Amino acid sequence: MDCSLVRTLVQRYCAGEENWVDNRTIYVGHKEPPPGADAYIPQRYPDNRIVSAKYTFWNFIPKNLFEQFRRIANFYFLIIFLVQLIIDTPTSPITSGLPLFFVITVTAIKQGYEDWLRHKADNAMNQCPVHFIQHGKLVRKQSRKLRVGDIVLVKEDESFPCDLIFLSSSRADGTCHVTTTSLDGESSHKTHYAVQDTKGFQTEEEIDALHATIECEQPQPDLYKFVGRINVYNDQNDPVVRSLGSENVLLRGATLKNTEKIFGVAIYTGMETKMALNYQSKSQKRSAVEK
Repeated sequence: MDCSLVRTLVQRYCAGEENWVDNRTIYVGHKEPPPGADAYIPQRYPDNRIVSAKYTFWNFIPKNLFEQFRRIANFYFLIIFLVQLIIDTPTSPITSGLPLFFVITVTAIKQGYEDWLRHKADNAMNQCPVHFIQHGKLVRKQSRKLRVGDIVLVKEDESFPCDLIFLSSSRADGTCHVTTTSLDGESSHKTHYAVQDTKGFQTEEEIDALHATIECEQPQPDLYKFVGRINVYNDQNDPVVRSLGSENVLLRGATLKNTEKIFGVAIYTGMETKMALNYQSKSQKRSAVEK
């Protein structure tokens, strides 16, 4: 068997690729791989915009009415009201229609106000300034404009703007400490580790000179699972391949602690981050009878 094929198989096994259902290739800093490497195939990913609101101006009324009349009690009183309108009954339709209208209206106002607050929070989060590396310099732009492949700088006590592969930190051992209170409720500090071949990069120029690609699984909501690998291209013909796990990933919503700064490359953005996927998977709360 050809030696290069054997090496490829070993690398894929070490990276856990045999468990991948589907994967994506990310070009660090949006740089094309060197000649002789895999073909450069740009891929389109969503931007870093977060949308936690349920409604828009146009769909609020129909969507809210649909959700309210999914409730058994509301649907029951609606049927009673319609029957009283169609059939001559001793009781007036007002006796069932007026309370129903009052409950539906008050609930719609309450849910509309809560959704307006979510829109405000989304806008504030999407417009939050983020620092990233461009042509060896530190540039600032809004969080919503981040793209997969951007190299991001995060400072102490700042939250990570998207899911990142940890490249380097200000600590000599290439580690950083984070808290994940907003993700899993745990307030203790967790230690994460930078990629072995990039942990020594301390300046914007060194990070910008990095030539690498990342192959990883498609987004999934498990906070504690990640499978991937990074190919670092040096002067050698063959890239240096390192496997990546959850200890190399910094999740959106976590906060950097006891570390001056870190550099990371965006792998999942916007509604594809693990935090957003967990938010989307939460179904509307309903009672056991309504289910």
